[in-house]
Amino acid sequence: MSFFSDVRDFHLKFGQLAPATPGPIPPEVISFRIRLLREELDELERALMRGQLAEAAQESVDLAYVALGVLVNLGADGDEAWDRVHEANMAKEPHPRGMKPVKPAGWQKPDLEDLFP
Repeated sequence: MSFFSDVRDFHLKFGQLAPATPGPIPPEVISFRIRLLREELDELERALMRGQLAEAAQESVDLAYVALGVLVNLGADGDEAWDRVHEANMAKEPHPRGMKPVKPAGWQKPDLEDLFP
């Protein structure tokens, strides 16, 4: 099982948008998802700022759960999308000051177009 299939199972259980084939997300679902992402990010920030480690861990999972839900809503192959983005991220190089990794010369962003025929 994968994180993505867990989130897809959740969507199916609760009657949320989980199409079997790729397609656009209706505007009302987009608004709902964006609101949830902001809510979970705010909750994560509060937990981190308070030093609440267990709460921060739970909020991190909640944020990831909602973000993966967008892939479910798109009808995407979430595992394949994850693998491609992960591979591209691993091709980045360390930042000289330990910050966000940098894209080296010739770096290619992941191509997900074929997942959305």
